[in-house]
Amino acid sequence: HVRKGEHMEQRKDATSKLMMYSAISWLVAAITLGLIQAIEFIAPDSSFGIAWLVFSRIRQAHVNGLAFGWLSMAMIAGWYYIVPRLTKTEIYSETLGIAVMWAWNIALSVGVVGVMLGWTQAREYAELAWPVDIAIMVVLLLTAFNLFMTIARRKEPSLYVSLWYVMGTLIWFPIVYAIGNVIWAPPTGALMGLNDAIWGWFYGHNILGLWFTTGTVALIYYIVPRETKKPVYGYVLALIAFWGLAFFYSGVGTHHILGAPVPEWLKTVSVICSIGLLIPVSAFVVNMFMTMRGAWHVAYSSLPLRFVLTGVGFYLA
Repeated sequence: HVRKGEHMEQRKDATSKLMMYSAISWLVAAITLGLIQAIEFIAPDSSFGIAWLVFSRIRQAHVNGLAFGWLSMAMIAGWYYIVPRLTKTEIYSETLGIAVMWAWNIALSVGVVGVMLGWTQAREYAELAWPVDIAIMVVLLLTAFNLFMTIARRKEPSLYVSLWYVMGTLIWFPIVYAIGNVIWAPPTGALMGLNDAIWGWFYGHNILGLWFTTGTVALIYYIVPRETKKPVYGYVLALIAFWGLAFFYSGVGTHHILGAPVPEWLKTVSVICSIGLLIPVSAFVVNMFMTMRGAWHVAYSSLPLRFVLTGVGFYLA
């Protein structure tokens, strides 16, 4: 019984820890690539004519390493940490979580090496080759399965705000990723011109809005009440922020190509949705600042809280 207990304790948070170690490794690798491309701005010949070190390839590897290596894996590590604590149950399958972690690392490594060798779809934020897209879709869906099953078996009757965002993100982003990477059309040239640009910027903006934003807001809704030892200020504000993001963010992508000959109605929708984002963003920021009311002194001693509040400020800006 004691040995079993020790084994369970060792397994606790195993996926979260390994995901975070992976994320930190990708951060170091991707920033190194960023340094190389920065040097090439002032010394264009510094790559000595080596094809896989030219700026255009390094840039793709740098961005994908940061987006899918550092940011995505760190965010998922956070989910694997907070979900068991908010549900008062263990992760449905740590074994599946660890397997997905390895699969994610392998798929992304193949993709990043691939773009450095010229194997690319040449779409903004969607440069990884089609087989890698399919692998990432699989790991996204397996992550969703693992966390949804954990939430479904929860012992805590309340469904906390953080869990709304985790579940919403895991529903929205696989759809966004499939559309943005045009996974139903493997050849690069299957979708051309303006149509491809519209698909591409639907994805390019929603990887920020319905992946990084919603995924990290889930962590903020955990950290602020946890560190201040106060409940979230407004449930209604949380609902407005959640559904407002889902409604407005999905339509903003075309504001990147307002100068292009895309349909005027689509441009109008994107501009209105872009302005409309002030509603959910303001609701979220007010909610966090009101939760902090009377507890601002905690930020002096809490490093996580300082990072989170800085992020909340930049979110509004």
